[in-house]
Amino acid sequence: MRQSAPISPALHLGASRVLVVGVSGNPRGNAPAAPRTFTGQEPTLAQIGGHMLNSTFIDSLESDIELLERLNQFSEFQPSGSAAQGLAPVEVLVIAPSQPIDEIAARHRQELPAALRMFLRGPGATKTSGAGVLSYLLFEAGYCSELIELGRKDALAKREELSKFLGLA
Repeated sequence: MRQSAPISPALHLGASRVLVVGVSGNPRGNAPAAPRTFTGQEPTLAQIGGHMLNSTFIDSLESDIELLERLNQFSEFQPSGSAAQGLAPVEVLVIAPSQPIDEIAARHRQELPAALRMFLRGPGATKTSGAGVLSYLLFEAGYCSELIELGRKDALAKREELSKFLGLA
């Protein structure tokens, strides 16, 4: 939670390539999010909690990737022997889920113990709109299995990119 630049430790240790396995379906902002329509309803406590958790855990990684990509672009324009020595490009490959994790969590909310479901019903976490917070709390077998299968499919879809990045091609 305290790491505001999660890629930084790898770079300080001399990494020239970074493989990022993200949990957001939009790690680089490439795909526009579906427009949200104002419903007139106040957000539930679960929606606010999910947003806070995403801000804490995901947003810093996404902004760190963006900064690294900008520095890579900047390093391309530096003449050799310039004052910016040590600014070398870092190859980055981001693997991210092709499906929203919140939606997967919502499908598995019934797997939670009954007492926990009842506790989470109050703040709205058992509704589809509050499933963001569930995605941080669910460790049930069905949910984890679906996430693992999604990761496997997404990795296979990027097989060529991964092989090249890892030097296996």
